[in-house]
Amino acid sequence: MKKALDTITESFKQQLKEHNEAIQKLENELAQRRELALKLTGALEGFNLLENESMKPENLPEIQLDDEDEDIPTDEIEDDEE
Repeated sequence: MKKALDTITESFKQQLKEHNEAIQKLENELAQRRELALKLTGALEGFNLLENESMKPENLPEIQLDDEDEDIPTDEIEDDEE
């Protein structure tokens, strides 16, 4: 009877060890995933801030709508048409 009890006890100890190792592995993976999720959240918040800043009128690029300031020699235009 004692031998059977020892066998069961050893089996339970081995199972407990394996479960604890599996739990530790899962906890490590969960910590890594939480860290990645935090980094991704921060990156998204940063992109949103950049987008909001870029839409402010003082940060918009100046766009030239007319051609008056561009100096294109008229003889070059005529040469292209030939």
